[in-house]
Amino acid sequence: MVQVGLLHSQSGAMAISESALIDAALMAIDEINHQGGLLGEPIAPILRDGASDPETFAAAAQDLLTNAGVNTLFGCWTSACRKAVIPVVTAHQRLLWYPIQYEGLETSSWVFYTGCCLNQQVEPALTWLMEQFGDRIYLVGSDYVFPWTAHKVIRAQVDHCKGTVVGEDLIPLSADIFDFSPTLERIRRTRPNAVFNTLNGQANVAFYRQYQAAGLTPDQVPIMAVSIAEEELQQIGPAATGHYSAWSYFQSLAQPDNQRFVHAFQQRYGPDRVTSDPIEAAYSQVYLWRQAVELAQSFNPTQVRQAAIGQSFAAPGGSITLQANHHIAKPCRIGRATPDGQFETLWESEQLIAPLPWLGIESTATVNAAAQAILGDVADWIEKAHQLEKTLQQLRQEATQRRDAELALARAQTEVELTRKLQTMLLPKDADLPNLGGLDIAGSMEPATQVGGDYYDVWTAGNSSINFGIGDVTGHGLASGMIMLMAQTAVRTLLLHGETDLMQLIGTVNQLLYDNTRRMGTYKQMTLALLLYEAGRLQLSGQHESLLIVRADGSL
Repeated sequence: MVQVGLLHSQSGAMAISESALIDAALMAIDEINHQGGLLGEPIAPILRDGASDPETFAAAAQDLLTNAGVNTLFGCWTSACRKAVIPVVTAHQRLLWYPIQYEGLETSSWVFYTGCCLNQQVEPALTWLMEQFGDRIYLVGSDYVFPWTAHKVIRAQVDHCKGTVVGEDLIPLSADIFDFSPTLERIRRTRPNAVFNTLNGQANVAFYRQYQAAGLTPDQVPIMAVSIAEEELQQIGPAATGHYSAWSYFQSLAQPDNQRFVHAFQQRYGPDRVTSDPIEAAYSQVYLWRQAVELAQSFNPTQVRQAAIGQSFAAPGGSITLQANHHIAKPCRIGRATPDGQFETLWESEQLIAPLPWLGIESTATVNAAAQAILGDVADWIEKAHQLEKTLQQLRQEATQRRDAELALARAQTEVELTRKLQTMLLPKDADLPNLGGLDIAGSMEPATQVGGDYYDVWTAGNSSINFGIGDVTGHGLASGMIMLMAQTAVRTLLLHGETDLMQLIGTVNQLLYDNTRRMGTYKQMTLALLLYEAGRLQLSGQHESLLIVRADGSL
């Protein structure tokens, strides 16, 4: 028995695209096993979930190669996950078969790239798009290395054609909610001829549906995508109809080999299932590995790697051959999404397009190792530049927040100082405390450090009546101080005009404060107690703190 690892995202943002690649690989493995296996051994697939996360992919690859003892790996989708796995397979000297289009600028002795390079997909798609609709292009992509690099190439190509990239948005690959309203508003404002879409995963569902809901149509501003295949069309629904995608393979191709492939796939997984370019690549690369093993008559990865070069396979989309640079010559096809969730092929390259992962410098006779090494760092430079931009943006946000906090603190300090002065001016002075008819007052009030609406007042009415007020407003600052001031003014005004019913008085003050706090837009509250002392008799209304009375005879 020979064990192989299938390493794809079965959860997270990329599961929408990657789950079907597991099905494709399992179908190829079962077909080979039904034909007698490989070198007389059955192939045993072992699955791991990369969970749409590079670190998880690397850990899963390590587990497959170290603990499960797999001979080779089939898997990955995003470049970030592939780059995380490459050091693992290199350390173990095991092969990784990678079925997705990618940005190039990479060479690994232990990776076979069976998807498209930029020159096989992005460049011809952009050329066709500008010829058909115009050269004002808006870029929308996921925030990771493939879109970063693809957008650099697109900008250079648009600039070479004297066109204009009118805008660019990069969206986090994994998010709980995708809100494209700012992007859609910028698209309306800049009025591009077309949108070039390098989004991946679940973000595409939200983008196309919100695009349609915003009233943007393929007739107005068409979308060209390089990661929207039949699988994604099923998820997106009618919102994708009329927009465009570029791949080397479509399910709708009429070749007999493809019709047999689609029939077998749907017979195995159900009539509603669809095939796609990544599915075709994930299926075909298992057969390429099988042929290399048979030629080498060994499962040894080093011997298989050498035997794989030059292997051809009659893939569903047409014959493919592994070249010396570990890539495959492929056609480019451009299709328009139809209401039945398929693509109508509108254009096809006249011949197979040679893979140029190094943006064409590998076809120059004078290219040297130094130039290739420099270009090999470009993707890393782009990634570091984006990380630096994120860091700078975070620092700018932190600086803005710090400045706002300093301004808020300065305003708060000003409010505190103003409120402190109000309370200091309004609290009773020594002169306000004359002979109180045998009363002793224990305690005093001073403005607190966090000044708020502390309320304390005392005044006399004639020679026999003494009035006390005590209370507190919730919170601190100017608003609390203003409410305290309103309460003191209202109480004194009512007493001055002869209001002696304390229950009636406090009810009137309450209504006044309620009306004014609503007018101020604040929901602060105030506790308030009023005490009238006259000839040994006490009247109390309201509530604040417990009241303790000590009579002259010592009783409480």
